[in-house]
Amino acid sequence: MRRVAWRRTAERVASVASDAAYASWTELLDADGVVRDADALEAHSRDWSGRYVGRSRAVLQPRTTEEVQRVLRHCHVHRIPVVPQGGNTGLVGGGVPMCDEVVLSTTRMRRVLDVDANEGVAVVEAGCVLEDLDRVAKQHHHAVPVDLGAKRRCQVGGLVSTHAAGTRHVRYGPLRGSVLGVEAVLADGTVVSTLQKRKKNNAGIDLQQLFVGAEGTLGVVTKVALRLVPRANAVHVVFLHVHTYEAVVKTMMRAKEHLAEILSAAEYMDRSCLDASVERMDHLRHPFSNHQDERREEDEFYVLLETAGSRAEHDASKIRTFLDALARERLVRRSVVAQDEAQAKSYWMLREGIAEALGKIGHVLKYDVSLPLIDMNRLVERTREAVREHEDVQVFGFGHLGDGNVHLNVCVNNDRNKMEQVRKEIEDDIYAFVVSVGGSISAEHGIGQLKLPALPLVRDENYLRIAAKIKKMLDPHLILNPNKVLPPEYLEPVDPTP
Repeated sequence: MRRVAWRRTAERVASVASDAAYASWTELLDADGVVRDADALEAHSRDWSGRYVGRSRAVLQPRTTEEVQRVLRHCHVHRIPVVPQGGNTGLVGGGVPMCDEVVLSTTRMRRVLDVDANEGVAVVEAGCVLEDLDRVAKQHHHAVPVDLGAKRRCQVGGLVSTHAAGTRHVRYGPLRGSVLGVEAVLADGTVVSTLQKRKKNNAGIDLQQLFVGAEGTLGVVTKVALRLVPRANAVHVVFLHVHTYEAVVKTMMRAKEHLAEILSAAEYMDRSCLDASVERMDHLRHPFSNHQDERREEDEFYVLLETAGSRAEHDASKIRTFLDALARERLVRRSVVAQDEAQAKSYWMLREGIAEALGKIGHVLKYDVSLPLIDMNRLVERTREAVREHEDVQVFGFGHLGDGNVHLNVCVNNDRNKMEQVRKEIEDDIYAFVVSVGGSISAEHGIGQLKLPALPLVRDENYLRIAAKIKKMLDPHLILNPNKVLPPEYLEPVDPTP
């Protein structure tokens, strides 16, 4: 029933505008800012997972905030639904047009406007690619406090709009704590700006946080002021082969005790994940050269730790003390410390290559959830048990130890119908378990379309009604990313009269 309501509401919004209103984009943007090529439209109408494939008549690529204003005013007047889109690296269908919405892409808004090394702040346009910003920050001996596998493509505006996290959460906390200000354009073209460089500003309601994690449903983020952090002089990467998941948990506890202030990342993967990276990615090698000669156990795990500090000798000494503590407790089978930057990068590629490697196996159901550290592998094992009768289904578990975020991936060998069958069998149980241990159905990927039906499991009636009131106040015609993030039954029907 909910899916039917979703489809009818979206189609009603999309059907109101006239063909003439859709045809007038070149009056608002230059010729390069209006994309109608079929191949380009297809690329912008599919999310990274390949699960969501929609359609759009046009992709609009403004260069400035003023052009975003013109586009949104036009869409507001003519009731044209809009899907804001950044690097299109999402996995929950949040940036995909499903019912002929126009795509508003920030791809041409890529500039780094300012880097203030004294304050440790960067001001960028929304389309600035994360890796490009980090490269510029490096020139000022600073770094961006968020890092993730899609950094070569994802955009800062998209990171803010989805409240993405990544691997640095254990050191620097959630992204919203690093967002010092935003500029956003509301549905009617009104510009809201809190751009500033102060790390402490307690002057009234913190409006910018409305746009962090809203996935473009409340406004289009056009600029961001982001806190930078001093770039570490010494970075070490440790790769550990751990006996059991219980030992993984204890290893993380020891890392907090012994590495504390220099710990910058803490990742884990089960054996199946490492095998997939090594076997499916031609350029990757196993970190332990004699791994094929050893007896392999089902419950093997691997932990990747990174430290970032100011003095290499000091940090190396702390790592040695940490490894000695693990050895005394017999928590690890083997350990290796990267000897140079190239080796450190190769260890990180084993972790960051998992998603691509699993995509080569077949269709993948991805569950991005957060739950207590001790329960992360319980979820993986429960899911393995649930699909045990399916010979062509494999379950993989990896994630961020520092914040309890597990990426549960269920791979089905190149059969989309079988994938849907498996999803129906396991999804309710996965979310029920997550909720039962006090977890969240979305750790860092957002809600989008994929998790919309499950949102009421973790957000109560009052939350949903208040969120809907905010949505209707800022976007009264419901044109911004319709039918994402909020269940449509909490929003009043769209008035089709212009």
